[in-house]
Amino acid sequence: MKLSLFGVLALALLTTFGWACAAQAADFTVRSLDLYPSGAKFVLEVASQGDFEIELPGAFREDSVRLLNPLDAEDFKVVSRRRADWTPPALAGLKAEVEAQAAAVARLNARKSAFQQTLRLLEAIVPAPEDGTQARDLIAYVREAQTLKLDAEKELAELTPALALETEKLDVLREELEARTPDGAGSFLLVSGHGHGDAVLLLEAFAEAAEWSPRYTMNLTTATGAIETDLFALAEQRTGLDYSGVVTFHTKAQDEGVRAPELAPLRVALKPKEQDGDVRKFRRSMNDAVAIAPYAVAAPSAEAARPAPRRLTMTTTLSDRTVTGQGTLSGAGLPSTFTLGRIDLTGKPMLVLIPEQHGSAWLVASMDNAETSLIPGRADLMVDGAPAGVTSLPEYGVGQMRLPFGYAPLITASKEPLVAKTGSSWFSGVSTNGYRIKVTNGMAEDRTVTVRDRLPIPTDDKVKLEVKRIEPAPAERDPENRLTWELSVKAGETVEIVVDYALSYPSGEELLYR
Repeated sequence: MKLSLFGVLALALLTTFGWACAAQAADFTVRSLDLYPSGAKFVLEVASQGDFEIELPGAFREDSVRLLNPLDAEDFKVVSRRRADWTPPALAGLKAEVEAQAAAVARLNARKSAFQQTLRLLEAIVPAPEDGTQARDLIAYVREAQTLKLDAEKELAELTPALALETEKLDVLREELEARTPDGAGSFLLVSGHGHGDAVLLLEAFAEAAEWSPRYTMNLTTATGAIETDLFALAEQRTGLDYSGVVTFHTKAQDEGVRAPELAPLRVALKPKEQDGDVRKFRRSMNDAVAIAPYAVAAPSAEAARPAPRRLTMTTTLSDRTVTGQGTLSGAGLPSTFTLGRIDLTGKPMLVLIPEQHGSAWLVASMDNAETSLIPGRADLMVDGAPAGVTSLPEYGVGQMRLPFGYAPLITASKEPLVAKTGSSWFSGVSTNGYRIKVTNGMAEDRTVTVRDRLPIPTDDKVKLEVKRIEPAPAERDPENRLTWELSVKAGETVEIVVDYALSYPSGEELLYR
């Protein structure tokens, strides 16, 4: 079915008029919006002249609605009500589209039914010759009936695919309306009271149906160490209220059920003696051993030029950090991206090789005196303007940072064990170990790399470590036997590191590495 230009304009005007009516019916406006990692706090303005009554979408928590200037009003009430046909303001336009499309489909179905009824009548009517009826009149009647039948069948054939298309559009619109319908759409909050004079009342309301997450783009310039860092907010909220303006993004959710900490007294007494049999004692000892065994905690896994946005301003308190951005956020759950600002960081680019973990070098930007903290979030990484990967940034406070920027595939390292020897005597066992690390620079220019590895740490006094040879000597060996070398490797060159050590332990025992 094709709509005329007038029909398209009429439909657009109908939709616009429906939206305007919904907006004018609301007697409050959204003054500010605070977004938390999970949840949103709205501040609403209500122009009160005596008694007032407003309707808030059911997504808002009833116990969160309160007056910020309670001295300017009295008899304040918040009551939850149910109403099946109530539509949040943010979905008024979409609902108007659904209703208009449903009416169009209904008209097409009516036309289809009319053509089908015409065909049934034409097939059912069989004229009988009457006295004086001329044969040519009967033939003319049959021809006219056939023409009408052909016309009806043609109209029906053209109408059927158009009806299927419009029905499909209606299904899509209904699915979108259902998907975008906010939490608690079947209910609303009736907020009422009596305002004093012409005071503008301020209402606060909180809803869980909102969330945001930070997203960075970080471009490292290897020649200077400059890191252009842009921070964005990916946000959505499904309260049913649209908002345009400044949004305050919080990095910490509001605490619920806050109470002062208390320290219970520590009591001690003699442990009762075991009265059960040996089997129960054994089972209990095994359960105790399992209960006190340490849990293994996995380390968190890491994951074209644009006009520079405004500089990022972050407000930090003891309990929260906030940033602001300006934009429009639909109340129907449509995702929006807010530009929060740019952070200029400067680091020292490092090529770090840990052959036990990866064969290629990590490109890391090291900052020992960062002046700006970073909040956790995903980051799209670029090196010298070229995409390098995606990572997940942990919490970084002011001070030392290590920002990863992916791998350098032409800087490689491999670790090969030396011939290991294990032997024992009547009194002790000896395990002679060692390894060779080969570092290769496959690039066309010389590079300085950092190589890291480790020696075992004896945790039993009966196990002794003897280091026989480390060539070249490491730049650092920390208290936990982690070794660090700083090597200058020429273009196309391979450099070797040799580490040789021995472990001695009592005869008849075995070594356990962990």
